[in-house]
Amino acid sequence: MGVSKTGRNLPSFQSLQIDFAAHIRHPERNPAPPDIEPRRMAIYVRLFYNSTESTCGKVFKKSKAILGEDRWHELFRDFYHRHVCSSPFFKDIPQEFIEYYGTEKLGDGDPEFIQELLHFEWLRLFLDLADDEIPGEAETDQPLDAILVKSPLVHTLAYEWPVHEIEDDSTTLERPTSITYLIAYRDRRHRVQFLKSNRFTCELVNSLTSPQTARTVIDDLLEGSEHTRPSEQRMEEVLQDLLDRDVLAVIDPEGKP
Repeated sequence: MGVSKTGRNLPSFQSLQIDFAAHIRHPERNPAPPDIEPRRMAIYVRLFYNSTESTCGKVFKKSKAILGEDRWHELFRDFYHRHVCSSPFFKDIPQEFIEYYGTEKLGDGDPEFIQELLHFEWLRLFLDLADDEIPGEAETDQPLDAILVKSPLVHTLAYEWPVHEIEDDSTTLERPTSITYLIAYRDRRHRVQFLKSNRFTCELVNSLTSPQTARTVIDDLLEGSEHTRPSEQRMEEVLQDLLDRDVLAVIDPEGKP
């Protein structure tokens, strides 16, 4: 007995939808529904694929250039065909592609840094579309003792590869001997930016998810750690820079606007 195709016991319109979607996902593997004119079906195939591929191609501009057109479309067609998206929103497709590349990708042999580069490129879109607002303000004359909080529009990053330095023609790189620390953020002027940082500063920023003084956080971070205590002047300079960039914000302890 032959195995019936998925959807054959469904009402005809639902069966048609399944065949229609399968052909759009991979026209070379799945025949088009017989009752749709081939010319029209071909338009749908190009429209659906091109719209999603174009969106991801713009988000992952450097990754696409490094992989090359053939490899990029091989990957994207496989993603389009096999990956089951967990989000119904079009804006989330780039994030779904990162998930696919990390767990389901077709083939191998890509540069080792591509996974991290995809994430780095996607963060710009994620922060640009985020609905969060930066609390408080950026001004204080005592950054060490003011009550500070991390902006919700901040991500601290620790990459094995210096993704912020990779160019469109970077096909081979030597594996670095040290971690690259970056702070990705969107400021009050809605500009998405990346700041090269270090482990201690990233730990400091991450410890300010709830309002408290930087001095308290620094003391906690240094207790029993291998970090060398920076001078107060140096820490004030670092904190003021983070405040100026809207990575951190000053919170009024009395809750005044």
